[in-house]
Amino acid sequence: MGLNSTGTLVATCGYDTTKVWEIATGRCIISAPNLESSPRPFTMIFANDDNTLLVVFEDSTIQSLDLRKSSPKYEVFAELEEREIPGHFLNSPSNMALNKDGTRLVVAYRGHPLTAWKLQSRGQRPKHSGYLWRRGKSREKRTEVEDVVWHPHFKLVLGVYIDGSVFKWRPAFKDSSSKTPRWEPKEI
Repeated sequence: MGLNSTGTLVATCGYDTTKVWEIATGRCIISAPNLESSPRPFTMIFANDDNTLLVVFEDSTIQSLDLRKSSPKYEVFAELEEREIPGHFLNSPSNMALNKDGTRLVVAYRGHPLTAWKLQSRGQRPKHSGYLWRRGKSREKRTEVEDVVWHPHFKLVLGVYIDGSVFKWRPAFKDSSSKTPRWEPKEI
């Protein structure tokens, strides 16, 4: 489920369709068929002044719906190409989070460190921006992230490790105001 920034629209993704609802009236204003392969959606946001719905699926694709069309259909926005790290098992994502403008994405896996991505324009390959290595832990040890969200006002990720520890992390992007990369989390 995704809410637009003004709180007037909500998007839902069911088994067969993705729908956009007008909150004030409860009326469905857009209905689009879901992908035939039926991947599970992890996160969705409204983008481009509520004209686009970005949805990130478990198959590591980012799909978009053009909400200006009368019968929108999913189009591939980007595909993530995650590389396996020696000593870590790469499998299906366990959690994903987009920032509020749809330009950054973090992906959590079981047995693999949290990964940050910067999304480019439609059709361009997302830029891998680093891994989250837990401070004081060997890179060979698992530091699985149970839940993760973007801070609504900063390029900052908040999350919970599988052991219940809470952390904040500012992934190092080239346009970051930080002069030194912050690859390690600061536990709260």
